[in-house]
Amino acid sequence: MVRPRPAEWKAFPQLEGRIAEAMAPLVDRRRLFDALHALSLLDAARSDTTLAELALAHRRARESGAEPARPTPIGLREFFARFHDHYREEQAATRSGVRWAAGILCRALGPAMPMEALSLADVLAAAEPIRATRTYNGFVKIVGTALRWGNREGLVDLPFAGSIKRLPEPFREPVFFAPEKVERIFRVAEAAPGSHYAAAGLRLTLGFFAGVRSVEIERAVWEDLNLDEGVLRIPRPKGYTNGQRPRLVELEGNAVAWLRRWRRWTTGQRRGRDPHGPIVPRPQLFAAWKVAHLAPMGLSWGNDAPHSLPSAKPGRNAKDDREAGPPREGWSGAIDNCRSGNVMRHTYATMHVAAFRNAASTALNLGHGHSTEMLEKHYRGLVPKTVAQRYWTIFPS
Repeated sequence: MVRPRPAEWKAFPQLEGRIAEAMAPLVDRRRLFDALHALSLLDAARSDTTLAELALAHRRARESGAEPARPTPIGLREFFARFHDHYREEQAATRSGVRWAAGILCRALGPAMPMEALSLADVLAAAEPIRATRTYNGFVKIVGTALRWGNREGLVDLPFAGSIKRLPEPFREPVFFAPEKVERIFRVAEAAPGSHYAAAGLRLTLGFFAGVRSVEIERAVWEDLNLDEGVLRIPRPKGYTNGQRPRLVELEGNAVAWLRRWRRWTTGQRRGRDPHGPIVPRPQLFAAWKVAHLAPMGLSWGNDAPHSLPSAKPGRNAKDDREAGPPREGWSGAIDNCRSGNVMRHTYATMHVAAFRNAASTALNLGHGHSTEMLEKHYRGLVPKTVAQRYWTIFPS
């Protein structure tokens, strides 16, 4: 049986006169449009069953005196298990978030609750104990995505899937360091030539002066780096399992100068290191290097910093302070011992967009592939241009 195209189903009211004229000798017009409507419903549900097969099954059921079989309602736990499994194993963080949201709903509503009985009030009641705004919004985002997926797959029919509203989040200034503090960090790494300091310096340069994520630094190899053209290729950006394309990072003059300095210091380069080898050897030692050489000077950051360090947020201890923001009284960001692991990337984004005033270029370097929205929301306008320009004049001694 050849089905009409979806466009024809949408247009069949306009074609009513022509269809009726052609089919009037063969079939009643009311039944014809009923059949077309049934086909449109089958297509919306992505069913492979044809209308003829459905009619024959219904006729046999009526002749046998049995009621047509109805689909078994899907329970809450089973629904989220299917939603979880439709993600690939490489998307571990997303799958973990789905399990977390499903656990909250199952504890509040029961794992066997039929999805067809789920209401917007049930979802909001399950989310009510969540106090933190970001956590609440994360839960709402996952649940809304799951319900919209279920609607598309024909597992549920919940019209409120797109109407679960998130709470407004107050602006939270990202952690970044002032140019003076960044220069102190590089002078510490420059103090003693050698492969150990060079490995730390390579990571510092890619983080502070190229804005490369930690996981991308660990994947980078020497063949991805072209110092003559000042370009770093990121072949597998963070989230590459979702289909992200490779990106190019345009390096500024000081970044190229520092990378040349560290490359001369690495013993592997003097011995002719394989170009396929990692740019930063043994990245797991970077945390220990920070604690040993930067912490005594009050320059540590990230979760590897000792828990005895003071917190930058009043009223919170250092162990619990995973992302300490800069002081509210000024832009400087010159806080000591903050516990944000992304401080290098945050500093790069803040200083790059402030110095060069080109949000599109900064967003491309950072890998914000879709738009400059994230850059505008978090990083623009945090420091004056004159301060940011000093940041890009930090060169090797």
